[in-house]
Amino acid sequence: MFGYGIVVGGGSDDLVTANRVSGNPTVGILVGDLAGFQPARDTVKTTDVSANGTDLALTLHAGGPFPVAGTCFAANTLLSSLPPAIDTALPSGGGPSSVTVGLLASPAPPPGVVDARLPAPPVQPSMPGASTAQAHDAIRLGAAPDRSAVTVPAGR
Repeated sequence: MFGYGIVVGGGSDDLVTANRVSGNPTVGILVGDLAGFQPARDTVKTTDVSANGTDLALTLHAGGPFPVAGTCFAANTLLSSLPPAIDTALPSGGGPSSVTVGLLASPAPPPGVVDARLPAPPVQPSMPGASTAQAHDAIRLGAAPDRSAVTVPAGR
């Protein structure tokens, strides 16, 4: 996908916090469905999202009613959102059980680029043996960071 900053596609129980996201022509942070999976109980908070086509968006490919119990957007710095006033519509600690969401038009990729035909990345020296490594789920791989110590990065 081109033109997006952070995308939570079909995720559950995700936390996006203390980020600065700007300069994306479509959306700064998008929470939406992906491959038939709807997002659930995701949180976007204390993030500075500005100078994007739309700063924060909650959307489904088909649009319409979106079950949002447990999903929240809180204490974000932003100018635009879909649905409008998303921090007010889906606050921390409660809100409606569903909202009606709109559709976002996806931008065209840069000229000459087709997603399925992008070349493989070059050899990654910091990842020896990656092509033969056994796959494993990225769940509970270590201690969680101290969230209270995470702050929004300073602007440029």
